[in-house]
This record gives sequence, C-alpha cells and structure tokens, in this order.
Amino acid sequence: CLRLVFRRTEKDTGWILPLLGRRLPFFLFCGCCMLVSELQHFWEKEHKAPTEGQAMSLQVQVNDVGAQLKEQHEHVKAEIIQISKAISEEVADAAFPSWRLELLWQLRDFANDLHKHFDLEEEGGFMRDVLDIAPQHQHAVKKLEAEHVTLATSLNQTIAEFKALSLPNHEKLGAIRSQLDKLFHSLRDHESVENELIMNTYLRDEGGNT
Repeated sequence: CLRLVFRRTEKDTGWILPLLGRRLPFFLFCGCCMLVSELQHFWEKEHKAPTEGQAMSLQVQVNDVGAQLKEQHEHVKAEIIQISKAISEEVADAAFPSWRLELLWQLRDFANDLHKHFDLEEEGGFMRDVLDIAPQHQHAVKKLEAEHVTLATSLNQTIAEFKALSLPNHEKLGAIRSQLDKLFHSLRDHESVENELIMNTYLRDEGGNT
C-alpha cells in the first residue's frame, strides 16, 4: 500500500520538478529585483531630505539658540560695566574688606555666567549650526573655542590674585584693574566676532567669509 501511495504521489507531482528547473532563473531574477527594490526604498528612507516641516522646526531651534546667545551677551556686557565701575572706586582702608568681598562675589558670578555662556555656544548647538550652515567659518569657530579657554583661564587667575589681596595695596590693585581691563577688551572683541557669526548664520547670510 505504501509503495502504491508513493508511486501515486510521484506521478501527481513529478511535473513540478521539470517546471521548476525551466523557471528557476526567472524566479531568481524576480527575487533579486524585489531585494534591490527594498534596499533602495530603505536607503531613500534613511537619507531623504528633511521635509518642509522638519526644516521649519530646525530653523526655530536655531533661532532659539541665537536668541539665548544675544540675551547672554547683553547680560555679560552689563556685568562688565558693573565690575569696571566697582574696581575703579576709591575705597577707604576701613571699607576695604567689605568692598573686596562684594567685588570678589561679583567676579565669581561673572566667571560662572561666562562659563555658562561658553557652554551654550559649544554644547548648545551654536558652533555646530555655524559649521552646518556656513562651513567657510570653520577657522573662526576654532579660534573662538580656543579663546574660550584663554579667557576663562585669565579670569580665574585674576580672581585668585584679587582674593589674595587681603590688605589694601594700591600697586597690586592697579595691576589687577589693568588685567581686568585687558580681559574685558579681549572679551568685547570676542563677542563682536560671535555677533557677526550669529548674523551670518541665523540670518542665512552665507555669502561672505570670516
């Protein structure tokens, strides 16, 4: 009985193998075409250009960073004016300790705000946006990043020297005042370059070099 069933099955299905033999190249070709089509679809999906909505969302994010930077610039300028005024005051010896402590705190706050400002530029996307939108500004970006380290180091050193001035000393105080004036001048130049990059980047003015 089993032999009869086997012969019957072989008789009914024997036509399939010759057919597959003749059609196998065609089936393989169709399979390859389907695979290529799926791979092309995947590639286009992964590398497609951003939609209009995505581009608008990116622009809003970029503008938010630019607005934060401008706000911080104004705050830093106000602190510089306040510190410059305080360091230029004529202080009596009796009032020196309280004046020194108040100015020391102002310098500490200023240093902290300056570090936050640098963090926003480096980590908040500003530097990356500049290079994405206007790659020709790469040299300016690298220069600004290097200046961040120099400015922060110089400020911390000046603060340490001022803190060490426990007693009135007009000569040392004058040297500290000169250091701060030089630091503030360098910082203003630094901010000027940043403002120019903000204008060129966030207003999409990609025509010039910095």
